[in-house]
Amino acid sequence: MLVPSSSWTAVDRDMANKVLTAMLEASKGQALDMYRLGLIEIFIGVNTLALLENERARRIDHCAIVIQKNVKATYYRRRYLKARDAILFA
Repeated sequence: MLVPSSSWTAVDRDMANKVLTAMLEASKGQALDMYRLGLIEIFIGVNTLALLENERARRIDHCAIVIQKNVKATYYRRRYLKARDAILFA
């Protein structure tokens, strides 16, 4: 979430805190020691940064696979329907 420091509000801070806590508690259990919220920045430890980057990469890979699956399904469905229509209405 990229928010300019001039627009940083308590709502943004609470949301960032909830997201980080949920994400890091699922993996380690001691989420509060892994990051600190400053006034306008989030300070993340090296191990935590690597953990978040791995989770991000895993999520991007999953999304790419879902997109590819749906594109392939649409392509082959259209191809099948075209071949079926050619046989039935020829």
